[in-house]
Amino acid sequence: MSFDAVVSVDVICQVDNPEAAAVYFRVLRSGGLVVICVPAYMWMWSYHDETVHTKHRYSWAEVTGLLRDAGFSLGRVTHVNALPFPLVWAKRKLFRTAGDTSDVKEYPAVIDAMFRAMMAVEHAWLRTGGNWAWGTSVFAVARKPGGSSRP
Repeated sequence: MSFDAVVSVDVICQVDNPEAAAVYFRVLRSGGLVVICVPAYMWMWSYHDETVHTKHRYSWAEVTGLLRDAGFSLGRVTHVNALPFPLVWAKRKLFRTAGDTSDVKEYPAVIDAMFRAMMAVEHAWLRTGGNWAWGTSVFAVARKPGGSSRP
């Protein structure tokens, strides 16, 4: 069985074998797309990673290397969650408490609205073709060579 696309969000960071990108290559049809999103920066390791069982946080270079080594042609690679990044860093590094676990939870409506607004601005920038040099995650789109060149 083969696929036109594979989407991998916070998966490769959960396995011991980061060469899992090669599995994506193997199951894609020629010309198929892979979309990967993984947490960024080992120096951002925190209680959140311990709680969600992250095994590795990635740099931009590591993600591009994994994809190239697997045989993919790189499309877009950028950081995401860039605008909230300073707040996430501050929470995880400066304002950590003994009871902190994952940051994935419900927040008060005003905080949720603030983050939604930041992400709307960030996504608008990305839609114009802009990239982010920082963020909590690395986002990449790559193509298996051959076959169709359709997006």
